[in-house]
Amino acid sequence: MNITRETRLACLVGRYPAARVVLTRYGLDSYEEANPPRESIAQFAEDRGIPAKRLLEHHDLRKENILYPVLDRVTDEEERKELLQECFAE
Repeated sequence: MNITRETRLACLVGRYPAARVVLTRYGLDSYEEANPPRESIAQFAEDRGIPAKRLLEHHDLRKENILYPVLDRVTDEEERKELLQECFAE
C-alpha cells in the first residue's frame, strides 16, 4: 500500500494498526471499527494545524529504520522482493 496525502485514515489504520498510536498523538479520538474516520491524511493534518508531510515522514522513517533492517536480517533477497511487492501492491 502506497501511503499518500489522500490515503483515508481508515485504510491506513486498517493496513497498519500501529498508526493509530501516532494519529492519537496528533488528536485522533477513539473510534469504533464500525465507524472509522473517513477523512484523508491531508484533511486530518489540516484540521489539526500540522503538516501532512510530518505524518508521512513518520511512516517512511518506520519503514526505513525498522521494517527494512528486520527484513534484511530474516530473509534472503528473493524472499524480500516477494514480500515487499505483496506489502506495497495497490
